[in-house]
Amino acid sequence: MEKTEKKTVQHKVRPPIFQLTNRFLLFTSLFVLVSIVFYITGSINSFLDSSLLFILGILQVASVITIVFCLCSLIQIIFFTIYYKDLSFLWHLIHVMLSFVLAILGFVFSGVVNVLAAGM
Repeated sequence: MEKTEKKTVQHKVRPPIFQLTNRFLLFTSLFVLVSIVFYITGSINSFLDSSLLFILGILQVASVITIVFCLCSLIQIIFFTIYYKDLSFLWHLIHVMLSFVLAILGFVFSGVVNVLAAGM
């Protein structure tokens, strides 16, 4: 009789701080995206001006937090790639760069709308 060996998939265990940072980065990125969509929807549906300015303030704070966590995550990716000598960490650069672009877009969007709302 032949022995059949089960193929086991070995998942690489990521350090907990790496997982926590990436999950928080995903949360803040989605929060920035939802805030932009919520502002546009509120602008179309004629929300109060104070409500729209409140949404823009939240968008600016969320964008800054996302940028900070993008930088933290970038440092972690570089560190863990060198420390573990594993290039699979570099795949997370795509997520970090997309989050960074979205955060910059949200920050610029809220800044431009605030300037236009001030009457400049």
